[in-house]
This record gives sequence, C-alpha cells and structure tokens, in this order.
Amino acid sequence: MPQAAQASRPRIRLSSKQLAVYAAVIAAWIGYLVLTFLQRPNASANPYHFTDAQRIAIQLTIAVPYLFIWLAAFHGALQIKSYQTSLAEGTHRAAFRKLAAGLAWLAVGLLVTTFVSSIRNLPTAGSAYPALTVLLNHLYVLFPLVGFFCLAMGARGLARESGLRLTVGVFATAALTCLIVGGVQAYLIFSDAGRRTPSPLTGHATFYVPDVMLVTDYVIPTAISVAMAVFAAYGLQGFLRKSAAVIYEKSLPPLIGGLLMIMASTVILQLLLSLGQGRLLGLGLGAILAIVYAFLLIQGVGYVLVARGSGRLARLQATIAKYQADTP
Repeated sequence: MPQAAQASRPRIRLSSKQLAVYAAVIAAWIGYLVLTFLQRPNASANPYHFTDAQRIAIQLTIAVPYLFIWLAAFHGALQIKSYQTSLAEGTHRAAFRKLAAGLAWLAVGLLVTTFVSSIRNLPTAGSAYPALTVLLNHLYVLFPLVGFFCLAMGARGLARESGLRLTVGVFATAALTCLIVGGVQAYLIFSDAGRRTPSPLTGHATFYVPDVMLVTDYVIPTAISVAMAVFAAYGLQGFLRKSAAVIYEKSLPPLIGGLLMIMASTVILQLLLSLGQGRLLGLGLGAILAIVYAFLLIQGVGYVLVARGSGRLARLQATIAKYQADTP
C-alpha cells in the first residue's frame, strides 16, 4: 500500500528555467568562494593573526552553509512562482505573485550583498572601500525592505480574500516591534565612535555617512521592514485560519514560521552592522564565531522552512491537478 501511494504521488519536474536558476546559484557560489580565497586581510583586519590555512578553514565553515541557504531561498521563490502560475487569473493568483516576488527579492539580496561584501574586502579595494561600505549598507536595507513589502502585500490580498482585516492589536504589535528594534539599532549606531570616522583598531568607519542619514537610511527602513514582516505573518496566519482549502494546512505553517525566522535574521544582521567592527572584534574570536554561526542557523532554518512550505504547496497542487485529470 505505501508503495502504491508513493508510485501515485506526482513528482515535481524542474523546468529548464528552474534548473538554470539553480545552476546560476551554484556558479555564483563558486565565484564567491574564489573571491573569499583572494582576500588577504592586513594586520588591522586580522587582529587574531590567523595563518592563511586557518583563515580559509574558518571561511569555509561560513561559505558552505551559504550555498545551502541560497539554494533553499531560490527554491522557495521558484516553488511559490510555480504554484502561482498554476492558478486562474484573479486576486488569489495576484496575491501569490506578490509572495513569489517578495521571496525572490530576499533570495537575490543574499547573493548581491555577499558579493559586494567580498569585493569590498579584496586587497585591491583600497580607496573604494568607503563607497563600497555605503553601497553595501544600503543594499542590506533595500532588499529586505522591498522583499517584506511584497510579502506583506501578497498576504494582505489573501487576508482580504478571506474577509480578514488588520486589527488594532496587530498594528500595536508591529509598532511595538518597530520601536524596540529601531531603539536598539539607534543606540548601537550612535554609541559607536567609529560610525563616521575610521576606527584605530580596524582603520575603517562603520557607515561613512552623516548622522541624519543613519536614521533615514538605516533605522527607519529597518523598522518598516520589521513591520511589513509582522503584517505578512499575520495575513498568512489569518488566511490559514479562514481558508477551508486543505492544500494550505500543510504548506502555510512552515512558510509563516520561516518568514518570522528570516525577519529575525534580518534584525540580527542589522544590529551586528550597527555594533561596528571595532566593538565586534572586541568581543573576542569565540563570541564572534558563536554569533555568526547562530545567525547562519537562524537564517538557514528560516529559508529551509520557506522552501519546505512552498515545496509542499507545489506538490499538493500537482496532486490536485492529477486527481482532476484522472477524474472522468
């Protein structure tokens, strides 16, 4: 009986476009690995005096998880896109189109920011380091802002379809979360003496922009991203409660949980950036590695949950389509 069920279970065949995306992600990871190995930090950027072998070994423990995180992120976006294209035109399909776009922005952001960061850390960066730092910090804000906004709009469409409206409690939760995140981030930024001028320890500044831009370009957009993530999670959870479709009972819970973990990883990253390189290095090697691995774990679990939920959605849709095709 289990064999029969397994045999009748439709397989999700990857399209040539999807295979091309996965191949491009792997190629991008190889390129990132090459850039990583080309980095030769100077004494100020290497206070722990690693040998090249030790540095490469540590970088590999970070680079390898990146590959799986990137693949999970793009898999989630592609599976939601695949499900969306199977739906009839209307508000339901439009909502899932926005969800797919939001996940795609988050996935692309992972690659772009990693590459800009790797290029900035090359020995040949030289005088371009400040400009690349400003660009990188803005990209860290831009991709989550657009991604979570698209996700919130998609979840809002599904919520409205099921007759759900945002309540005062949801707005209060989003506002409180924004205030906490924004307050902590602002404190970390403005308590950093090296936020605008190079730190004696690292030789680099954290942001290289005026103080007013630290608020308008970093604190406020990050708070908005957090609010959008809260609205997206609430909209999807509300749609799940109201929807009578069995297809969403297995697929949406991991998707919602994954989005919340991705939001958490985004906040952690912004707080780490706000801490500044000087204070971060002052924590010690053990603490830094623990923070980095914890961040990768949270981010990785988030994208794996999103990939799991979206994969279930695509498979269940294929099952329904096969059943309808076999039914006379």
